[in-house]
Amino acid sequence: MALSPLRPLEERAVEVAPTPQPSRTYALDFETGEVGGIIDGEAAIRQAIRKAIMTARFRYPIYGAEHLYGAELEDLIGQDLRSNS
Repeated sequence: MALSPLRPLEERAVEVAPTPQPSRTYALDFETGEVGGIIDGEAAIRQAIRKAIMTARFRYPIYGAEHLYGAELEDLIGQDLRSNS
């Protein structure tokens, strides 16, 4: 009965330690459009977030048919952002 749900939760729980994921990538200069150097860690994560926000969703087929990459900020142009409540 090693996996029995009748055993107390403390005896069934398995401790899993988080493992850091690689984030090493090329450094992008958003002002000039040039690629140069390598970044890692927080700088790479910040760059990935900025790039995803700057990329229009559904516009570039290279990001796949699922369209899980990019933002739909262009849809907000001309919209009234005040709430109606």
